[in-house]
Amino acid sequence: MNKGGMSQALWRRRALRVGLAALIATALFALLGFFVVPPIAKWQLQARLGALLDRAVTIEGVAFNPFTLTANVHGLVVADREQSKPLFGFDALTVDLSIVSIARRGVVIAAIKLVKPQASIIRLDANRYNFSDLVEKFNVPPDSP
Repeated sequence: MNKGGMSQALWRRRALRVGLAALIATALFALLGFFVVPPIAKWQLQARLGALLDRAVTIEGVAFNPFTLTANVHGLVVADREQSKPLFGFDALTVDLSIVSIARRGVVIAAIKLVKPQASIIRLDANRYNFSDLVEKFNVPPDSP
């Protein structure tokens, strides 16, 4: 009986350790997802979109829920080249990632919701608009077929 009691106590200690490790891992996952990912994502989105579009990009906020794999971007504004008014913006963008993203090691989007998109199109001359430079930049034919 003593031998069985020892193995049962050992099993309880191991179960407690595994449970505690799972609890700590879940708490760390939540902390990273809710509090670390959003400011880094906001900073990277503003920097990379700004460099890609050659315009100032501002974002009011980014939120991410690691348990539902839902990302929200609030108050994105892409400034006009002269920065006199916004070229493009929206109040909110919600991207719902699929759980399949984890298995495929890539982004699989289940749903996208865009709230109040705004665009300011200004004709500069006969064939030029305030976004014409972007069309030219992204409409370059590939080097090889």
